[in-house]
Amino acid sequence: MHRPLLLAAALVGCAAPSEALVARLDACGLLSEGAFGPRALAGLYAPTDCYEDCLGAASCEALEAAVCRSDVSLLRACDERCAHRCGDGALIGVERICDAVANCADASDEIDCPGWTVLTCRDGSRAMGRRCDVVYQCPDGSDEDGCARTSCSDRFLPPYWRCNGNPECSDGSDEAWCGTYRCEDGRSVIYRPEGPTPRCDGVWQCSDGSDERGCAELQRCCGC
Repeated sequence: MHRPLLLAAALVGCAAPSEALVARLDACGLLSEGAFGPRALAGLYAPTDCYEDCLGAASCEALEAAVCRSDVSLLRACDERCAHRCGDGALIGVERICDAVANCADASDEIDCPGWTVLTCRDGSRAMGRRCDVVYQCPDGSDEDGCARTSCSDRFLPPYWRCNGNPECSDGSDEAWCGTYRCEDGRSVIYRPEGPTPRCDGVWQCSDGSDERGCAELQRCCGC
């Protein structure tokens, strides 16, 4: 039996699905009422434009069958179209790309990754590490060339350290101009303004869980 490679969208940093896909699912009666976020499509949706286009163009019958797993033809077709294909033809789910593990025999799933992975240095050597993390992994230092930095008055930081709720700069400038989500208990969650808000992203970030309360979810009325 085909095992879908689709990645649940309840991941930190995942963007919300396109309005077209949301509208399609809503029109098919497959979404409950509530605030919408990536959490709504957990278990069905992989957060790439390719999967959005593939799912959004499907019929209501095909989408309902995919949600209920009564027919995986749509999921199979989307995987064939959108999943990473290794050199030997094997398909790798999007959650296994750039995870610092060579899942393909040719390691093509770890090439040119922004995170902790196999780095190809300018001198042709290879090193394991994270590009643009202010740590030189390559002997020639090429893993730090051309990297954007968050500038402090006294140091440079990799961009993913910005707006993490922990001041890294002595002047706190890495935590300035960040987005703030207010929980129902009055506490705040800090996030990068260019990213998604904590609301309905599938990750419980408020201590009282209010960021995930009242969120839309897939309607699984299978066989009813």
